Amino acid sequence: MRLGSDPAGQRARPHGRSRASCCQFDEEREGGQCTAVADNAIPGRRVCNDDADCGSGLRCALKTPGIGGDNACEPKKADHQMCTRDGECASGRCGGLIAGAGWCYTPGSKTIGQGCRVNEECSSDRCGDLTQTCLCRSDAHCGANEFCGWGTHEGACVNKRSRGAACTKDNQCASGNCRFLSCR
Repeated sequence: MRLGSDPAGQRARPHGRSRASCCQFDEEREGGQCTAVADNAIPGRRVCNDDADCGSGLRCALKTPGIGGDNACEPKKADHQMCTRDGECASGRCGGLIAGAGWCYTPGSKTIGQGCRVNEECSSDRCGDLTQTCLCRSDAHCGANEFCGWGTHEGACVNKRSRGAACTKDNQCASGNCRFLSCR
């Protein structure tokens, strides 16, 4: 029976359940899927086919058909939860996919020195490979009295140096003046 053949929705509902909780045919839910079995003799429940079948803030959790629950609409995942695709995440981003598994993250949500997993997570678009912290790329990523370090302080925001301190560039000095390897 097709959805159109019962326009008033008068079809019997097993066990007194509402149309929202049970179904016998895929057509009972627009774009949906029904878990009914045995040639529709045993009513099932509505499940989703993709994210478009779910409401705002929800995702279609793709599960193996026939195993406890099938596909169902579930809340989208928060940052750092495991994911396999962008649509599973509240931020819309799933990164670091290795063998089909990754984690949710929000682009540009971390500042210098905060923990990260991918470059896009950092406001500077630079996540340290070894440190797994957001690193600066330029002085613009640091505070007014800091500069983006180099050498042993590579990628860290370092306090500008006072008069007489060692320097190699003007931006390293509070005065903005480095001469003969010394802040003036």
